[in-house]
Amino acid sequence: MYSRVEGADEVVLAVDLKQFRQPDSARIRGLTRMLVLFDGRNIYDFAELSAQGFLYHGIGTASGGAL
Repeated sequence: MYSRVEGADEVVLAVDLKQFRQPDSARIRGLTRMLVLFDGRNIYDFAELSAQGFLYHGIGTASGGAL
């Protein structure tokens, strides 16, 4: 999964698979050019990722954050 985000401007999560549930966010931060994450499954914690510097968008949520 990490090779797919290397050099990315943004990451879009569209599937709810076990291997994506607990990613190494520090590793992702080091691989991406920008810290933009669109979570189409709303499986990540808005506050946690925002605190780590990600611009997090939970798709389909009123605030764009976690439910």
